[in-house]
Amino acid sequence: MKTYPDRVEDYTSAFLVTTGLTLFVGLLTIAVLGGFRMVLIAAFACDLLFRVLNWRRRRSARLHLELQRQLS
Repeated sequence: MKTYPDRVEDYTSAFLVTTGLTLFVGLLTIAVLGGFRMVLIAAFACDLLFRVLNWRRRRSARLHLELQRQLS
């Protein structure tokens, strides 16, 4: 008797397409409401946010590895 679930479907492509379309529509809305400069400002702000989050993630992983080395 099979009690475990089968492999789930891969929705990565659907997620990426939906995210891309949402980003496009969002930037298009900003362009209509605030102009091209606002799109550049919004894109720069998103890029900065992603860079900060990536920096924090890498820093946290590095500190975690150092702590593991000290404990072992």
